Amino acid sequence: MPDTLIHPGRVARALDHIDDLQDRGELLALLDDHHRRPALPPEVYVRLLRRCRVDPNRKVEHATVRALVAAVIRWVSWKYRGLSYHDREDMAQGLLQIVMREVAKRVEIDWWEITFQTNLERAAADLYPSLFDLRPDAERVAIDDHADAINDEASLARDTVDKVLIDGRIAKILTPDELAIFHPLFMTEIPLRSDRAAIDLVRVLGKPEGTLREMKTAIKTKLEAALTKEEL
Repeated sequence: MPDTLIHPGRVARALDHIDDLQDRGELLALLDDHHRRPALPPEVYVRLLRRCRVDPNRKVEHATVRALVAAVIRWVSWKYRGLSYHDREDMAQGLLQIVMREVAKRVEIDWWEITFQTNLERAAADLYPSLFDLRPDAERVAIDDHADAINDEASLARDTVDKVLIDGRIAKILTPDELAIFHPLFMTEIPLRSDRAAIDLVRVLGKPEGTLREMKTAIKTKLEAALTKEEL
């Protein structure tokens, strides 16, 4: 491994272009146009998020998170197009949790800023068995059974999340770390903890059940508070 890591040419050129922009509005417009072709390299999004940790800028951070999330979802939709919609959603959410965790680990350049695609493919290869390969002694929990087990509090939390998602404000309300944990907690049918299921969130996320419940309550409270404001 070289002593000093440097961005590949296409990433360096994109970052130079961003640095040459006249104002923040131009950068936000560039980030919001993440469906254009050619799109910004995803390595650029990683660098911008890390810059925001050193020099906080909430609008740039939120726009960058949206662009990175969209890039990962597009890749999963193409790479795993043979899976069902719900399985692709699980894969995308799992990968986003990994990516956001890796981005938050450091502010200096690393391999996610040099070979993002390679790292994403390796993460997906490691994640796939934990999501879709059953252990010999495991039983699948039927979705209907899991739905019946959802209590009133969880249903209210999902209603709150749906309201925020409808007007597209989720990336403006949550931090990148909260956004990473939000997807598996609120947007999947994976049980929080289950001895019968092939996977549960305690195993996927590597956090105790009590911690996950506290995080879910805290995020729900934050979303509810945001809904009471006229502007965010």
